[in-house]
Amino acid sequence: MLEHRRSWNRQTLRGSPPRLVPTGSLDKVLLTGGKNLSVFQSVGLLVFAVLGLGVGILLVRVDGVWFVMWGCALSLWGLVMLFNGSKALIRAIQKGHDQPG
Repeated sequence: MLEHRRSWNRQTLRGSPPRLVPTGSLDKVLLTGGKNLSVFQSVGLLVFAVLGLGVGILLVRVDGVWFVMWGCALSLWGLVMLFNGSKALIRAIQKGHDQPG
């Protein structure tokens, strides 16, 4: 029984996907891009960056001081996420995180 469990653990760990960044560090992922993001997380970060940048640009076009301030802040955050997401994606591809074995 114990030998069966050991061989099962070896088989499942060999082909298992990479571990994701823990959910408790969402601010680390969204602000700094993290260091060990998978390709999936990096692409997700890029999607959020494009959405934030798009909404921020739309808010800047609305008349009103508050809309312009929030639009500039959201656009800046979108640019930061875009830079960090692309940096994390390049890092993940270079390390080969998502390749089994």
